[in-house]
Amino acid sequence: MHLYLSCYSNTVGRRDSWIARDGRMVQKRILLVEDNLHVAQGLNRLLVLLGYRVECCDSSEVALAKLKETPFDLVISDLRLPGMSGLDLLERVRCAQPAMQSILITAFHSPEVQSQARRWANAYLSKPFEMQQFAQAVEQVLQATSDGDHKPGANGISNAEGMLPENG
Repeated sequence: MHLYLSCYSNTVGRRDSWIARDGRMVQKRILLVEDNLHVAQGLNRLLVLLGYRVECCDSSEVALAKLKETPFDLVISDLRLPGMSGLDLLERVRCAQPAMQSILITAFHSPEVQSQARRWANAYLSKPFEMQQFAQAVEQVLQATSDGDHKPGANGISNAEGMLPENG
């Protein structure tokens, strides 16, 4: 059974929307990859309330198919997924679409996972995390996109705030 949630909201004038050349408002699109239904629903609800256009799926394979069909501004993935891991997903995404922003979330924090996340993700959150912390990470990663900073781990926020420190 695959999890598919797709929610859209009207966010005219929101800071996470931008104005297209023809003057219409366009929402940032987020792909959420999470196999735990309750976690996916909670994060989806928050992202929609924040004004993002969200699509959810429960496996890396489904996520890769969606990424081929639809442009997204951000991929948020759990680490442990059925089949391909979230890290493997983010590696494939980064190789295929270097400008794609990504966040890795996991309940299985370790120095090795953090090291790999630094390589492939723009931010890393250890579960459990506060919804405010999650929202802040999403906004900061998407803001980095607006500022032209696409490098993984380049946001320079401490891990205590849920983001990867600067590389180097």
